[in-house]
Amino acid sequence: MTAERAKTLEALGILPESADSFAQKTEITRAEFAYIAARAAGCSDMSGGDDSAYFLDVADDSKYKNAIGSAVKLGLMRGTDEYTFEPDRAVAYTEAIKVTLCLLGYEWMAEASGGYPSGYIKAASMTKISLGIPSKTDVTRRDMFVMLYNAMLTNIMESDSYTADGNTYRVNKDETFLSINQGIYYNTGVLTAAEQMGIKNIIPTEDDEVIIDDKLKAAIDAYYEQYGVKE
Repeated sequence: MTAERAKTLEALGILPESADSFAQKTEITRAEFAYIAARAAGCSDMSGGDDSAYFLDVADDSKYKNAIGSAVKLGLMRGTDEYTFEPDRAVAYTEAIKVTLCLLGYEWMAEASGGYPSGYIKAASMTKISLGIPSKTDVTRRDMFVMLYNAMLTNIMESDSYTADGNTYRVNKDETFLSINQGIYYNTGVLTAAEQMGIKNIIPTEDDEVIIDDKLKAAIDAYYEQYGVKE
């Protein structure tokens, strides 16, 4: 299951390298997580290099410099102090939770629940992004695969209106960070027939055809339609 989740993240372009290569190590660094967070947020060009220029421990030739700057620019991550980012340090469990919740718009809920770190831990439990991940000091790559996969199925929270007391928020049940940033919508359907086989006496299909909800469609087109992938 973990390998499948890793492959899914690779296919979405979220990982900094292939899933097989990325999974070779156990820990995940803050620099690597900055890349993953920025990509998950829909940042494709990683043009935030200037926003990491003041971190004295981020080298100019670091392959993660622009990713770090982009994550900072998006408000997903910040330095460990004014001039350092600690790019090579392993990501802490609470850090990973905070970044993922910010990606989903649940920072307000987490702050209202007690702030960092206890409020974020509570919000992670409520949204189920931490489901299947034991509480620990640092996050492993396996943990990250699980957390981001959980996040892909979590509806985002958006600002709903502004009042004298501040913004109000609501969960948007029609959107996830994948739909907003990747144009991909999660959906379910029943595959009732495919090439060379049928179910309940439905006639088997020809090459590159499937039947979904009793309607014959080209397999690729059906996939795009069913899962909302934008070409």
